[in-house]
Amino acid sequence: MKVIRCMGHATGDIQDEGKYLESYDPEAHDGRGEVKWTEDKSKAMQLTIEGAYDLYNTVPSNHPIRLTDGKPNKPLTAYHIQIEEA
Repeated sequence: MKVIRCMGHATGDIQDEGKYLESYDPEAHDGRGEVKWTEDKSKAMQLTIEGAYDLYNTVPSNHPIRLTDGKPNKPLTAYHIQIEEA
């Protein structure tokens, strides 16, 4: 099984850098998503490699298109990630 580790935010924010994805709801906040990170790797979501990539690329059904450029809305892609062994 795999876990997702935050390597930073696309804006350069390093607040969550090094933390592991504990939970993610892409539908929250009108499709902007809600992410919860943890420093404890044992609390991280455990996924298959395919599941990790699918989750990272999830498009919320309640806000599927970004208004700024018309591309698919993928909230978790605002983070630079690394997929690691659980």
